[in-house]
Amino acid sequence: MTVAFTVPSHDARVTDLADIFSESEEAELETKLQNIETVYQAEIAVVTLPSLEGGAIEEVTIQIAEEWGVGKEQIDNGILVTIAPTERAWRIEVGYGLEGALPDITAGTL
Repeated sequence: MTVAFTVPSHDARVTDLADIFSESEEAELETKLQNIETVYQAEIAVVTLPSLEGGAIEEVTIQIAEEWGVGKEQIDNGILVTIAPTERAWRIEVGYGLEGALPDITAGTL
């Protein structure tokens, strides 16, 4: 059963809606993700959610990744890290263009 999830707006690499990062931690993470993109050409976004709104972490993460368009479309080089502390759930979704460097099996054990 698919649950309708409201995808949050996306204007930075780090979207901390669950408010789990301090301002300095968020700024530091933003800088690190920008540096990774510059050096490795991989786009990484992190989102924390106060609730999955009844959805499964896998479905919610894919829905956010598709709407946000993390990574360059032609090479699908995006990674989305979703953290939902209320449900004690997390997920790393890896674009097909990066699966050689970070296979799903590895991302699931990080």
